[in-house]
Amino acid sequence: MNKTNPIALSNMNYFDEIEAVFRMLKLPKNIEELVKEYLFRHWSEMPTLSNEAYKGEIPDFQICRRKPLTRLAIIIYLLTDKKRILESKDIDEKIIAETFQDVSLRAKLYFESHGKIGISKQDACWHRHIMNLKIFKIGELQFQDFDMIYLDKEGIGEDYMKFSEEQKERLPKGTPVLNVHIQRGALLNIDSVKKSFDEARLFFQKFFPNRKYQAFICCSWLLYPNMDEILPEHSNIRDFKKLFHVIGQVQDSEDAIRDIFGKRYRAKKDFPQNTSLQISALQSMHHLGMGFGIIDF
Repeated sequence: MNKTNPIALSNMNYFDEIEAVFRMLKLPKNIEELVKEYLFRHWSEMPTLSNEAYKGEIPDFQICRRKPLTRLAIIIYLLTDKKRILESKDIDEKIIAETFQDVSLRAKLYFESHGKIGISKQDACWHRHIMNLKIFKIGELQFQDFDMIYLDKEGIGEDYMKFSEEQKERLPKGTPVLNVHIQRGALLNIDSVKKSFDEARLFFQKFFPNRKYQAFICCSWLLYPNMDEILPEHSNIRDFKKLFHVIGQVQDSEDAIRDIFGKRYRAKKDFPQNTSLQISALQSMHHLGMGFGIIDF
């Protein structure tokens, strides 16, 4: 009678689990096939690579020293364990899948920008939040369990933004908050956005009961007050911005340019002008910046 090889059986179970992750990710076929090929070719190395991936400090994690394809394969391998943990907490499969699909989005954007399969160092760093089980996509928005910080000398070591002392007293540094992130291409229909906030309140109160959240916070070019100058009267961005009380701002246009145009071009004539927002932003670059907003929990 043949005995079952426990190592082979363990690998078989892991292969099944990683296939389930790929089904959740819904990657383009060309990306999925190459990553699978890489994983199975380097299977014996993956436990070590994944264990070491997020050792070190930002932005010098071990994963950042790997090649783009290796980074993406490591992240997907790690998602298998994260999926198991989240399912054990009875978190809805739809939320798990849509949270993980941030990896798919960034892999697709990387392929569009570089013409090769993988993920950037910056995005590999970003995905530490998924690995730490601190961020979830709920509806149209991502919400991150976070401790309040002010982007000034006291908070980050430089005066990136100015904040009033009254504001700091009202919502002290270190207070539990939910940090709101907007993925590229998110549909900011106001009804969908409000539904995301409502569902996020319920989700985090249920799964993080010891965290007494006081506010939602968001730092984004969407919240820059001068954006009103280039937005039409009826605009999803304008409606989104109205939900927040903006407490800080800075004329830093880099994030806006990246999200609106894909990247910064050398000559003005090279910027794409395929949408009304692109046309308006190109004509008024001085109206682009970053805003820091809050919504009471």
